[in-house]
Amino acid sequence: MASPDWYSVKIPVQGIDTDILVAWLDMSEVHAIIEGELYFEAFVTRDNLKGLLEMMSEKYSFTKDQLDVTQQEDKNWNQLWESSFDPVIIDNIMIRANFHPQPPKEMTDILIQPKMAFGTGHHETTFQMMQKLNSMDVSGANVLDYGCGTGVLSVLALKKPIIHLDAIDIQEEAVENTLE
Repeated sequence: MASPDWYSVKIPVQGIDTDILVAWLDMSEVHAIIEGELYFEAFVTRDNLKGLLEMMSEKYSFTKDQLDVTQQEDKNWNQLWESSFDPVIIDNIMIRANFHPQPPKEMTDILIQPKMAFGTGHHETTFQMMQKLNSMDVSGANVLDYGCGTGVLSVLALKKPIIHLDAIDIQEEAVENTLE
């Protein structure tokens, strides 16, 4: 049964600066975005759907026919995503959830709760930052994890001989996730 409260909108992204599109989507109170090569799928409430469609028409000249709008089933989407979260292996590091098996003892184990915060290691930015931090000598350093998300970079930094760590994020869910 479809829920009348949530909708997905598939937005073609060929020829569009996707960084700017994401900024516009954020201002349109989009709840989540799935990034694909040919389109982005934005999830909005019924209350925000009209504003999103108007913004897409105004900023990108999209017509309703060019945007695939679909009502979404009433599911716990975060729980569904969490259940499909695969562990990430970066060099000798494993980022995993508590429902994954422990890595071999020679690997650095980073246990996270994959909630709504960014930073599971799947995105290339987090992946590359984990690789770089893992290869750096940060002995005696002060570390700032700005936009900490799940806190994976902070956890890796704390496994090194640093002096001090500050982890900062503006999203309440991210702060809670990092503390966990």
